[in-house]
Amino acid sequence: MLTRVLEEAGRYRVTVETDPIVAMATAIVYKPDLLVLDIYMPNLSGLDIARQLRAEPSLSRCPIIFFTGTTMRELPCAGAPGDDPMEFLPKGSSNATIVAMVERMLCATGGCLVTAGA
Repeated sequence: MLTRVLEEAGRYRVTVETDPIVAMATAIVYKPDLLVLDIYMPNLSGLDIARQLRAEPSLSRCPIIFFTGTTMRELPCAGAPGDDPMEFLPKGSSNATIVAMVERMLCATGGCLVTAGA
């Protein structure tokens, strides 16, 4: 659903990885302009992925959107991944809200978008 919304906006190239380990490797290789992660995924959580990618110099400031059905109260440690920029976007958000957040996070620069488990 998220891929369709962003591709239909006509301003984004979207790469999807559903395996967290593969998503991390893809992000390291492609150096995306933005990452979209779910919180709960098999093997590694979105928070774990964010922590590891923050340790990569080329991705340390890459914006991250956690697109999740998890509420802030349910997060194991909401602020743990590191420095901003990161945001939380609830699943079920309107298409307009999704695109607006992506645009805000990208500062209207466009580019490649890697999503994992979203």
